[in-house]
Amino acid sequence: MNDAREDAAAVEKLWLEAKSARLAGNLAASTALLREASAIAPGNPHVLRQLALQLRHGGALQEALALLEPALPLAIEHPELALALADCLLQQSGPRAALSALDYVLRQRGDQPVELLLGTARLHYMQHDFLQAEAALREVVRQSPQRAEAWALLSAIAIELGRDEEAGTASRLALKMDPKQVIALGTKGQLAAEAGDSDAARQFYGRALALEPDNPRIHYMLGLLDLSLGNYVEGWRGFAWRHRVTPRISADFSYGLPAWRPEETAPQGRLMIWGEQGIGDEIMFAGIVSGLLVREVRPLLLTDPRLAPLFSRSLPGIDVAGRQPGFMPKAEGITRQIAAGDLGALMRPDRMAFPQRGRYLAADPARVRYFRAKYAALARGNKLVGIAWRSTNAAQGSYKSLTLGDLAPLLRQPGCCFINLQYGNNAAEIAALRETHGLVLHHDDEVDPLRSLEDQAAQIAALERVVSTSNSAVHLAGALGVPTWLLLPHSGRGVQWYWGREGAETPWYSSLRLLRSLPNETLAVQVQRRMAEFPAWLADFRAVTAN
Repeated sequence: MNDAREDAAAVEKLWLEAKSARLAGNLAASTALLREASAIAPGNPHVLRQLALQLRHGGALQEALALLEPALPLAIEHPELALALADCLLQQSGPRAALSALDYVLRQRGDQPVELLLGTARLHYMQHDFLQAEAALREVVRQSPQRAEAWALLSAIAIELGRDEEAGTASRLALKMDPKQVIALGTKGQLAAEAGDSDAARQFYGRALALEPDNPRIHYMLGLLDLSLGNYVEGWRGFAWRHRVTPRISADFSYGLPAWRPEETAPQGRLMIWGEQGIGDEIMFAGIVSGLLVREVRPLLLTDPRLAPLFSRSLPGIDVAGRQPGFMPKAEGITRQIAAGDLGALMRPDRMAFPQRGRYLAADPARVRYFRAKYAALARGNKLVGIAWRSTNAAQGSYKSLTLGDLAPLLRQPGCCFINLQYGNNAAEIAALRETHGLVLHHDDEVDPLRSLEDQAAQIAALERVVSTSNSAVHLAGALGVPTWLLLPHSGRGVQWYWGREGAETPWYSSLRLLRSLPNETLAVQVQRRMAEFPAWLADFRAVTAN
C-alpha cells in the first residue's frame, strides 16, 4: 500500500514538473518528465494522453501511436485517449482511420459523450460527410446547448448544404456564446459577401484572421471576395490558400511533386499542369495555359478524360493527358507541377492581362458540320438556340437553377428551334413542357455531356445562340465563342466569383453577355422581363460564331 502511495505521489510530482516545464516553453524537458511518470504508471490515462500529444507535436508521431494504439481499450473509460489517438491517426492516415477509433469507442460505451461526438463531427466534416457531421452536432447541442464550437461547425455545414438561413442562425448563436469562434466568423463573412456587403465581409474575415492569422479557409474566402471585385493581385494570393483548406476544395492531382515557381523559366524536366474543381473551372483555366509557351516551359496538361480530346485539338504546343488510374508523372519526365488555378497569379494579374479573343477552344469540325446539318432539318430556317437551366452543385445549384417550365417565355419566341444542352436525364421535364405548354425542346440522344464533352462541344459550336444559367454548358459556349446569354441572380451563392459583382461582360469569355436579376427578382421573373430584348439579340450577328 505504501509503495502504491509513493508511486502516486511520484507521478503527481512529475506531472506538475512536466506541466511547469511545458508552460516555460521547454517541451523536451516536459516530455522527459512525462516519460518518467509513464514508466512508473503505464496505465495512467492523463500521463499517457499528454505524453502522446507532446510526442506528436514534437514530430515523434510513430512513438505516440505506439503508446496510444495498445491503450484503445482503456479509452473506452477515458474518451480523451480516443481523441488523442484520433488526432495522431488523422495526421498519419487521414480522417477515415481517425474516425474508426472514435466509432469503436462509441460502440463500446453505449452512450454518446459530447467530446467524442464533436470529434466525430469534425472528422465527418473533413470527409464531406456533412449530413453525418450534422447529426452528431445536433446531439451535441441537445446535450449541451451552450457548446459554441458545435453551433459554429453547424453554421459551416449549413453553408455547404446551401441552407443560408440556418447558417446565419447557427453562426449568430455561436458568436453570442463565444465571440472568438473563427468558423462562425467565416460563416458570417461568407453570408455578408453573398449579400453584396463587401465591407461587412472584410470585417468578419479580419476578425477571424486576427484570432487565427494562418487560417486557410478565411484566407481563401477573402481571396474569392477580392477576385469577385476584380482585385486580382490580392485575390489570387488568397485563392492559393485553397490547397490547405480542410475539407479540400477539390481533389489533389499534384502526385506529391514539387511545385513549379514562376522564377523557374525552364525547369529541369517537364511541367505538369493539373485541372481542378469542376468541368467549368477546367475549361475556364485552360484559357490561361497556352500563355505558358512564351515562358519556354514544356507543359503537360492533366485533365478530366472527357476534356482531353478537345484540349488536345485546341491548345497547340501543349501535351494533354486525361486523368487515368495508373498515370505516372515520372514516366512522362515530369519533375514539377502547378494547379491550373494557380496560373492566374502568374498570367492574369489584372484585367488588362486577359486577352481579347472570340474563342480559344475548337470543336471537331467534322462533328460540327454533322450537327449543323442534322439540326437544320429540325430548324427549317429558324435560328438554332441551345438552352440549359440547371446546376447540380450541392451547395450552390439551387441558387442558380431554373425549372424547364420557367423558360417557357423563351421557348415561345418565334423564329427559333431550341436544342437541349442540359446534362442529365431530362426526359420527364421535356415531356411535361410539351404536355403543359405545348412547347418543343429537341433532345439529341447522340449527345451525353456526362460521357462525351467532345460531342457537346461540337453540338454547341453548331448553334447560333445559347441561353443558360451558370453551369458547364455556359463555360463551353464561352470558350467556343458562341454568343450566349448567361442568366444570373442579382447576388449571392449563385453568382460565382469569376462572374464578378456587376456589369454585363466577363474577361473570361468575350461572347458571354451576363444578365443579372434585379434586387429581389427571381431568375424566373428575369426570364420574363428579358424577352423584350431577345429578338434584337437574336438578330444581331456582329458577334462571330465559332467554327
